[in-house]
Amino acid sequence: MPSDTAIPATVMIAAESIDLSPTEPQQDADAAVRTARSARDEEDLVLLLTALGLPCGEDDLAALRSHLATQAGTADRPDQTMEAPPCPTPSPPPTSSTSWRPWTR
Repeated sequence: MPSDTAIPATVMIAAESIDLSPTEPQQDADAAVRTARSARDEEDLVLLLTALGLPCGEDDLAALRSHLATQAGTADRPDQTMEAPPCPTPSPPPTSSTSWRPWTR
């Protein structure tokens, strides 16, 4: 088993190999378009872009307005929030008297 000092050194070596270079402008643009497709409206889009650290100036928003779900002809589709599925009907208890007994006092 490796010593306690070997584990942090291994982690440190692995961490140093991770590329932390800034994203390219095309990656930011692609992320902004994907975000716009998920946004409910322009206000939601601004909040999402800000949270992700993506540009959200007036020029950026103008380019993304056509990707908003309500602008892309999808306003008539139902809200895409997921509802909890209905609870299944419980199955009846087993009929064998040895496998199930009601709780009594």
